Amino acid sequence: SWTSADPFGLFDISRKEWSQPILDHLGIKPTQFPNAVRSGTRVGTVHAAAATATGLAEGTPVIAAGGDGQCAGLGVNAMRDGVVYLNLGTAIVAGIWSREPV
Repeated sequence: SWTSADPFGLFDISRKEWSQPILDHLGIKPTQFPNAVRSGTRVGTVHAAAATATGLAEGTPVIAAGGDGQCAGLGVNAMRDGVVYLNLGTAIVAGIWSREPV
């Protein structure tokens, strides 16, 4: 998802695509990355081998999720100006909501 790709440092959040200038500088092709989509987008279904390995039903929809930090902000309702949150997980992330990409 866009929210998972953005913290990677190679994604242009304003354009919602991998940053070609950065990729060119690093010698990386955009085709080496998955398509980045809006959180909540159906990206496929569980195929037979994955169903066998996981116990999930074959054909179960696979949905692009949000990043954990962004979901933490949503979970504490940090969705307006002036609200700051701190997410303590695998990494420590401080966030603040912004109308414009930073």
